[in-house]
Amino acid sequence: MIVTGIVATPHADLDGHILLPHAVDVTQRVPLCLEHGDPIGEIIHLQYVGDSLHVWAHTDETTTPDWFSPAGRAVTRTRVGDLWRVSKFILTEISVVASPRNRRCRVVERTNRHPLVELHRSQLRQLDLTGQLVARLDRLVQLVQGARP
Repeated sequence: MIVTGIVATPHADLDGHILLPHAVDVTQRVPLCLEHGDPIGEIIHLQYVGDSLHVWAHTDETTTPDWFSPAGRAVTRTRVGDLWRVSKFILTEISVVASPRNRRCRVVERTNRHPLVELHRSQLRQLDLTGQLVARLDRLVQLVQGARP
């Protein structure tokens, strides 16, 4: 199943942390976990859309909780009143959770089909068809060369 949604926003969570836009390096490879425990899948893609961090993840689980929760370490943060503004965050995992620290970090969609997965499958099919075509052309060349006197 592909699970997509929002994993970070510039709004304070229940602990008073605000992940500023682009605080997370989206090229990091991290697991998808259940309730910050065992891994249940993998993160396919992380991308900032506006000031929120969106996630696309794959899991073999058939059901998941409705919320996302990032876990990691704040590297650079600034205290502003009662809040911590985090400008650099090392992500260690993303969990689906039943009780989020930030109610804006939610699962938006669950599906068995996703455009990124379908694109990858399409590319694999094209490679397979290309391989078959090359094999047939090679066979045709052999037949033509064999038919020459």
